[in-house]
Amino acid sequence: MAYNAGVHPAEDLENLIAHLTRYAVPVRKRLGVERMGVGLWLSPAVADHLTADRIELVRLRRSLEERGLEVVSLNGTGGRNQEVPGPDWAKPERYRYTMALAKILAFLLPEDVRFGSISTIPIGWRRDWPADLHSIATRRLERLARSCAASTA
Repeated sequence: MAYNAGVHPAEDLENLIAHLTRYAVPVRKRLGVERMGVGLWLSPAVADHLTADRIELVRLRRSLEERGLEVVSLNGTGGRNQEVPGPDWAKPERYRYTMALAKILAFLLPEDVRFGSISTIPIGWRRDWPADLHSIATRRLERLARSCAASTA
């Protein structure tokens, strides 16, 4: 079981921790469990911040542990407004954002948890998805898979 904290999106780390304290912790206590999984939405800016500043990433992990929470999934759609899709997989920013999320998730997963998940947008949109973009997206997804496999080995 996991609580989807993405329903309380935060544009910065301070608000993310405050939302977890305000919403997720009471749910965990109500369930009577010592530890509860959470799914987070991290904006691209927060993801960049966390991958650039190891101290902040450690602070997030400690904040989660202190609250009896563990990250089991990240939402990688890239934007709060779900009606406006983020960039497709042929765009470098989609790859960079997902790579940042993969690194963050690998760091935040508890020691006794082997796998987590990142939900993301479709690879592309049929109406404007030329064949050459397919090969770019495929290469980026393969590179991401290799990188994730190497970091868990």
